[in-house]
Amino acid sequence: MNNTGFHNLMKLSTRVNLEGMYYKPRIDHDFLEELNEGFIVLEWLC
Repeated sequence: MNNTGFHNLMKLSTRVNLEGMYYKPRIDHDFLEELNEGFIVLEWLC
């Protein structure tokens, strides 16, 4: 959505790859709650 959102997306991507691995990178709701400023999030259920 904005520059802050972009920076938070980069932080989230790094953190997910370092701490959120469970066979493949995953994003927990806790990670999104911490770094949600500047995001527009759509939940995709598979």
